[in-house]
Amino acid sequence: MANTEQQVLDRLPSVEDVLSACNISFAPPKGNNEINIDCPFCDDTRRRFFFDTRIKRYYCHNCGATGGVLQFYSEIMGCDTKEAWRSFRGEAFNGERSPILHRKEESLEKELTKLAPIGIRDLVYRDLLNRLTLPKQEYENLTARGLSNKAISENGYKGMPNRKQADQICADLALKHKLEGVPGFYNKDGAWHMTTPAFYHLIVPVRDINGRIQGFQLRLGNEVKAVKTSLGKLIGYNVFIPKHNFFVSCNGVEIPFGSMCRPVYVNGKLQSYLVEVNGKQTPISVDAFSRWLKTVIAPCFDENDASSCIGYNLSLYGEKKFFPSKRIVYPKYKWLSSAKMEGGVGPQNGVHFCFGERHKSSFIWTEGVLKPDVIRELTNMTVLGFIGTNSQAMAPEAIRQMLELGYTRAIIAYDSDMWTNPHVKKAHDKLYKTCIDSGLNVSSLVWDKKDKDGNILKGLDDYLCAWKTGKVLSNDTEEITRNIGKPW
Repeated sequence: MANTEQQVLDRLPSVEDVLSACNISFAPPKGNNEINIDCPFCDDTRRRFFFDTRIKRYYCHNCGATGGVLQFYSEIMGCDTKEAWRSFRGEAFNGERSPILHRKEESLEKELTKLAPIGIRDLVYRDLLNRLTLPKQEYENLTARGLSNKAISENGYKGMPNRKQADQICADLALKHKLEGVPGFYNKDGAWHMTTPAFYHLIVPVRDINGRIQGFQLRLGNEVKAVKTSLGKLIGYNVFIPKHNFFVSCNGVEIPFGSMCRPVYVNGKLQSYLVEVNGKQTPISVDAFSRWLKTVIAPCFDENDASSCIGYNLSLYGEKKFFPSKRIVYPKYKWLSSAKMEGGVGPQNGVHFCFGERHKSSFIWTEGVLKPDVIRELTNMTVLGFIGTNSQAMAPEAIRQMLELGYTRAIIAYDSDMWTNPHVKKAHDKLYKTCIDSGLNVSSLVWDKKDKDGNILKGLDDYLCAWKTGKVLSNDTEEITRNIGKPW
């Protein structure tokens, strides 16, 4: 790229700044210089609208909309590109918003009106948790993170039910509660169902300032391992599925994963499969078998050639097979949502509150939902967690609520990659300024990135757990103690 062209690009506002100014939520680019969002022009919700952060241009693969950052801002905000340029130079903009933005706001308002009140969601979710159990493996993972039996019970962690269990639970819940508008539930053909995404095993309640359950975050199972290139670019996942305990429903039959499957050919053409279930041969149609595969398998991408070798690892006949398919992304945490189902609804981004007994005037800001629970358990301090850095729009209201409760000091504890990830650093700085502007005293915590064994201590929860077990270096224990006191 020529120097003059680069100089022009450097003068333009960043893609992140433009999206934030237009109040459009987005996830930071993951090594490929691209940000994917829902298209604000054609309302396509498959996130096929790509913004290249390097050349600062966008393109929608659905409607073909294309242009640069200033054009995008002018289209959304209803101004010309000159006004867009002046607004990012700090000059006032007095134009009216465009019909596109009005349509987006109306769509958002319509979506929010379908969301059930917090009181109803809380009752439904609590009843749901009472009907679920916590698998042994998830219990062991939670205790390894530093959570006590009491905390695990009080916080309400449970395992995700399978589809058959979920349908029975929904039938029972529908007799007692109104499920309409509760994220995760949807009505199909007169019957209520619950979304049960594959490989997400742990349900973690997200609570508001009054302890009511706003929604659920789901944690990806440990059998799903990310595959990255030597440059750290995520290209997919390797998945291990135990043959003896993973079940899926196919044509109304419970089929153990890894069951013996034999193809049936008639005149040289594949007609069906015979699947051995409980010692009996059960016929399964080709279409049903294909749907079963899509339900229970997860993608694996070749580390050396991410652009071509995309497909699935699957164990059939006790072996691994490769099935070409499109790329799917498995985030570590995701909301329990039924937004993509007819009659379903998605959750609201928010802040997770968990209150402790120490330092009644101070609270810790961090990210996520399980991390605040662990930090609270290990420090007995009040901890707030953003469910994604883009939920920072909720910060002013959360701060107002904390000030009303008598809190005067915020301690920001974002992950240690804040110093190498510019997007996390920017989110930290924005929160820091919001706290200052709201009248809070603010400080930020730092800690060693590795323990004595060389293990990465990314979050404050990781550091505190390692400290408690005597595995941390002594460099930052004084810093932590000075800010929050001796944790135990």
